Amino acid sequence: MILSPTCEYSMRALICLANRKENCPVLSQDIARQAHIPPHFARKILRDLRRHGLVNSTMGPGGGFTLSRRAEKIKLKEVFRATEGMVNETRDCVLGLANCDDKNPCPMHNDWKRYRNKFSQKIENVTIAELAFVSRRKKRATN
Repeated sequence: MILSPTCEYSMRALICLANRKENCPVLSQDIARQAHIPPHFARKILRDLRRHGLVNSTMGPGGGFTLSRRAEKIKLKEVFRATEGMVNETRDCVLGLANCDDKNPCPMHNDWKRYRNKFSQKIENVTIAELAFVSRRKKRATN
């Protein structure tokens, strides 16, 4: 499965917020810079994440975005649900064929279905905290 830019940028923004030492609000342009997200896209994504209850926003001086709860409590499946719908709800054929289903499968149907199911199970358990930990470790390794 190839992630949409919205999903990828959403994960980056949440990881950026999770890697903050203090839980003080962060401006969207700072998140955009730190997470390498186009600024206009960061604003849109953060609005969507707020609407789905993954971040909070505070207006005015000292305002910005924070995680809505601890990163250990935010599952990757919630990010997918907010940005993609849900992996297993996608009935689209991987080859783009209109008439592909369990009764009339394309050559890739069964493999794609198994992959989607496995991927869906994996994102049930992965948290933003785990992704943030890995990103910090990789960043230290490159410095």
